Amino acid sequence: MKAKKMRRICLTIFFYCTLSFSASCTEFVNIFFVQIDGLHQADGGGRYDKIISLINTKIPFEIRVYPPKRAFSLFDKCLVCCISPVNKNTDFYQYIGEDYIQSKPMNVAKIYIFTKPNTKVINSLEELKTLRVGARSGMPYGQKIENSGIEFKFLPTIKNNIIMVLNNRLDAFIAYVPDAYKIFEQLELKAFPHDIENPVSVHEDSLVCKKSNSTMELINDANVVISNIN
Repeated sequence: MKAKKMRRICLTIFFYCTLSFSASCTEFVNIFFVQIDGLHQADGGGRYDKIISLINTKIPFEIRVYPPKRAFSLFDKCLVCCISPVNKNTDFYQYIGEDYIQSKPMNVAKIYIFTKPNTKVINSLEELKTLRVGARSGMPYGQKIENSGIEFKFLPTIKNNIIMVLNNRLDAFIAYVPDAYKIFEQLELKAFPHDIENPVSVHEDSLVCKKSNSTMELINDANVVISNIN
């Protein structure tokens, strides 16, 4: 209810500014969340949702939660906006230079290779080239993985990948943690074999915005919350 109320307030401010053409009105900011169970959820109950809900800011904004491909597409096209969870690491994204600003990391995500239950742990991409390997569609996995030559079967969710492995239609899949752990927990399954000490890649989960007066203030306000939590 609190999230819905905040969105209504933000929209009211936005339409007031639009209609009045007042120079004193602050830019309205759209924030696009990549839907990830346990982190960014439509019900606002994810870990990162709760962090951002604590931001005390005068900047009017609206949060929208979308599947990965849709969220990234909207961010690429917008003018005054932010997206989470991403970063300015050029191995993963093209959000480079002074046109983009990044918050402090809310957490660090790690990419692992998950194999069938009761099989050996794999931490080498080379070993996957002869296997049937899944991944979540629309997610950025970094150049190391994306240029590995592996022919991935892309599925809408991590849950789909887990089910395909259980049904012997995949031999393994790659996924971020803590994302994958949350889905295993929901399915009441023990996490499939993976080399917990050796992730394939490591990724900072931050809020990235296209630079403007409003987004700079929003990032500063977000950093206060993130610093207090971490």
